[in-house]
Amino acid sequence: MNEQYAKFDPRAGNDGRPHDYSKHYTMIEDRSDILNCMLQETEKIETVSTKDDSLAPETCPFKATVEILKLWCAEHWLSESWLVTCAEETSTNKSQITELRCTFQALEIELKSQLVLKQSLEATLTETEGRYCAQLSEIQVVISSVEIQVQQIRDDMECQNSEYELLLDIKIHLENEIEVYRRLLDGEGR
Repeated sequence: MNEQYAKFDPRAGNDGRPHDYSKHYTMIEDRSDILNCMLQETEKIETVSTKDDSLAPETCPFKATVEILKLWCAEHWLSESWLVTCAEETSTNKSQITELRCTFQALEIELKSQLVLKQSLEATLTETEGRYCAQLSEIQVVISSVEIQVQQIRDDMECQNSEYELLLDIKIHLENEIEVYRRLLDGEGR
């Protein structure tokens, strides 16, 4: 992604390196100095020509020159201020691009750390699910074993209950027989 950005970087020249506008700064400063000097000189000439009424524009070439210089200075001052504005905007744009680039890199780093965290949490979840399934399987084995034991106990109790019922029936039958023999013995003995 950074390669794509560098490829289409509006600040970059044909060779891919950023444009260097620093050489224009000195030229702008030089022009500004020249314009200031010219304006000062034209103001001096204008001051002298306005004090002396004998220097009419038709008779004094200085006044016409002053007007021409004023126009030239104004035009160049406007183009110079435009260059200064462009240079300032370029500087502002550079700082904004640098700031955005830093923000982008910070967000990219944050995204990578969040992805690593997500992978770590997914691995932990998978491990926890594996342990849970193993424990659940062990518990199901224990429950099955206990259910088998409970069923055996029930079967044993039913068998013991049947034997008890049979023994109780035999006891009752024997007690009845004993009672019959006693009566018989008691009846003979009389």
